Amino acid sequence: MNHNSKQLVLLVSLAYLLITIVITWPVAIHLKSIIFAQPGDPFGALYSIWESRSVWPDLTFPQAPFLVVTTTILARLSGEVVSYNLILLSGFVLTGLAGYCLALRVTSNRFAAFFAGLVLLISPFHVSRALQHLGLANLQWLIFFITSLIWFDERPTIGRGALVGLLFAITTLDSYLYGLMALVVIAVFAIWKLGVHLLRVILDRMATTDRQSGSGIQSTRAPVRSKSRIIEQTSSRSTGSLMSISLKRIGSRMTKLIGVLVGAIIAAALIYPAVRPL
Repeated sequence: MNHNSKQLVLLVSLAYLLITIVITWPVAIHLKSIIFAQPGDPFGALYSIWESRSVWPDLTFPQAPFLVVTTTILARLSGEVVSYNLILLSGFVLTGLAGYCLALRVTSNRFAAFFAGLVLLISPFHVSRALQHLGLANLQWLIFFITSLIWFDERPTIGRGALVGLLFAITTLDSYLYGLMALVVIAVFAIWKLGVHLLRVILDRMATTDRQSGSGIQSTRAPVRSKSRIIEQTSSRSTGSLMSISLKRIGSRMTKLIGVLVGAIIAAALIYPAVRPL
């Protein structure tokens, strides 16, 4: 990411922050006394955060460890109400930014990406979840995970594979519901990639068959000796090019496989302690 891109991301984040302040007003000027919520679950969440200030909470299922740890740390530093509000407000901004990054990756259009992030930020689902369920308001981790999956597929590396695994773990540990959605995304993505691969194989075989049938129809009057030389030279060149292409494909596939394994190990290592009681 170059300097201009960093500045643009900063400007987009500031724009989403201003929009968040407007939507949740007057929470921004009363962080210690007001929460953006409706009667119900938010008060139970506040009580749990207050309790965590004196007793370290349980981090096993069905708790959401990542959300619990972040709210607990903030509560011990600034109080339960401020902790609740900071998680909520940051979730709004990060959700918009995640939508921006995903749309920018898909469309390569900054205006479309900003609009997509804005729509996600102010969507009725997101705002309604923010009013009732703090964990479900954090849409950003699922969106960041999808973006990292696309990024890894574009150019597989071990580092990108590790990032996919890390974001999958954070998504799951922040909300098990979104973790299940991430599994659905992985399944759909794998099926789509397999379908594209099979289609390419079928089309390649059809093209090869057409070329072979076309070369059989053509005739030539070149002498036998010169014809054999041409065949030998052509075959040697094609064999060399095919070997180099094959080696590149094998290297790319091995890198992708190692990246997938590294990501899976990171995700399993982070998630297993939380779900072990099951």
